[in-house]
Order: sequence, then C-alpha cells, then structure tokens
Amino acid sequence: MTTTPSTRPPHIAAQIEQQLGIPGKYGNWWTARRLLQETWKRTPRTIRDCSFDLREIEGNPYMQVTGDILWRRALSPAMIGRWVQLVDKRSMYLSACKSVKTGIGDPVHVEKGQLGELMPGAYRVIWDCGQSQFNGKLYPLIIDEGDEWVTLDVLYFAIGEGYNIQIEEAWMFPEHARVLEKWATILWDARQNLTKMGLMEAANAINDIAHVGPGAFATNKQTHPGIDLIHPNWWADVVGKARINVLANLKTFGPPVCIRTDGLYFITRGPETERIASVKDQSSILARQHECGGYRVPTGFIPFQLTQEIYDEAEGLDHAGLSAMFKKYGGIKS
Repeated sequence: MTTTPSTRPPHIAAQIEQQLGIPGKYGNWWTARRLLQETWKRTPRTIRDCSFDLREIEGNPYMQVTGDILWRRALSPAMIGRWVQLVDKRSMYLSACKSVKTGIGDPVHVEKGQLGELMPGAYRVIWDCGQSQFNGKLYPLIIDEGDEWVTLDVLYFAIGEGYNIQIEEAWMFPEHARVLEKWATILWDARQNLTKMGLMEAANAINDIAHVGPGAFATNKQTHPGIDLIHPNWWADVVGKARINVLANLKTFGPPVCIRTDGLYFITRGPETERIASVKDQSSILARQHECGGYRVPTGFIPFQLTQEIYDEAEGLDHAGLSAMFKKYGGIKS
C-alpha cells in the first residue's frame, strides 16, 4: 500500500495515532484502509481483495447505482410567512457503515430468471413507482429517474414502498458481512473523544478520514497503483444505505421541501426547529442530535421566515440553487 506522508503537523498525527492505534502521519486514504485491516486482523473471518478490478465489469454497475438524494419540490403560496428550517444528518456515511452488509471477495453474475436468494451487490432493474408516496412530488424518488442499477438496500426499500420492480441481472456477493461496522465505530468514538478534549484539529482530521474512507475503496489499481482493498461495492452499498436511511426518516418526520445529500430543509409554522417532530410520538428531530446518524442544526444557521420576495426568488431554482439561497438567508455563507 502506498504510504505517502500527509501534511499533518506531528502533534496532530500523534493524537490520531493515540486514538486509532495506527500511524497517523500518512494520508486519509491510507489511514482508512489500514484501520479497516487492523479491525479485521484478529477476527475469525477475513476481508480480502477482489481477484480483479470490479470497475472492469461491463457497464461498471457499482459506480452506476442510485446515489445521494438531490431533490426539491415546489413551494406553495400557503408556505409564505412560515419558517424555513435546516437540519443535517450527523456523519451520515459512518452511520450507514455501522449497519450495512456488503460483499467480500469476488461477485457472481446472475441472469434474469436465475435469481435465488438476494445478496449484497448491484441489481439492474426496470421499475416504476406505482402508487408509492415516494414519487418525486411530495417525497423524493427512491430510485433516481433514469437509473437502472441499485444496491440491495435500495431494492428492498423500493419494493417495500410499493415500487414495481423487475430484476434484469445482478452482480451479487455470495460472501458478505458488516465489513465497516467496527471501523465506523472506532472513527466515531475517536472523533467524539478528541472533541471532548478540545482537540478540534485532530477531530476534524478524523472526520476527513471518515468522509473519504468509503470512497477510497472505490479507487482502482490503474489510477492508484500499489493500493489494495479495491471494493467499489463498499462505497455503493454505503451510499445506498445512507439514502434509504434518510428516506425512512422522512416517513417519521414528514416531507421536506429540499434535500442536498445530508441536508434537509423543512417548512414549519414557527421558528423552533423542535417543531419538526415524529408523526407517531411527537419526538423532536433533534432528539438524537449528539448521536451518529442523528439530526442537528448546522452551526450558524438561523431559521427565517419565507417572505413573498424569497418565495418569488425561489421560482425556477433547482435543488442546488434553492439550498444555496436558503443557506444565505439562514446566515450560512457559501
């Protein structure tokens, strides 16, 4: 594995090493991979690399799956005078890593009509949203328009929510596990420990490792020679799991007006973010704000009223434009 030293100051590297138990002087990708190897070193099972680069599969299915949620819905005149709220999901990918099952070793290709037990992998599907509430109007689509490939978690959620699904083919992993569960737990705990000690530079460095880690497994040997653990399916499965985690949360807290990956914008009758509450027990969306996967208000954002002028300005904007505008009026500089 390539071991190019990072530009971290020595004292930051030492703090990372103390928390993770591995050298902290190398780059984020190296650290992410080394930590994963260490978490599996003394387990009965092992993780191993693929015998070939998964990106060489025709159609590159693991890099074609439905990804992060980027969506907005139309505002209505009835929203004018109400309050725009922003919450984001804490460590969305780490949270997904803790529970996602993903493949080890080599996948097998299964043709239409030969499917048995469904296993983690990539599935090429023909689909429509049927009568599902996740039809892109009040709630986002579960599978993005035009997408054909989905991960197992997205497939199951779509079927459960009433989508009509026909599987055409699949690349599935007979051997699978919660590969990233312990890895994610160690990173989250390390970040929390460093934050409590006031060592924010090191805590932010841990956050960087956690953020790029899953994506680092999607690199290939041609672009980055000398690295191992080439598993773009791990990245695909994490993104798919994170996506359906957010969609499942919407069933609890109701429809937002815009989603940008982990940022959700809601309209409420008053300025209190706690008004975004469970439809079942009225618990606030902020109830788990200190936990991995919980929602919090981003630093610096202040809820604001949707005026006629802001409403008019929003007309014609896509999800990126609406998100940027809402952040601006909420006090966050882009």
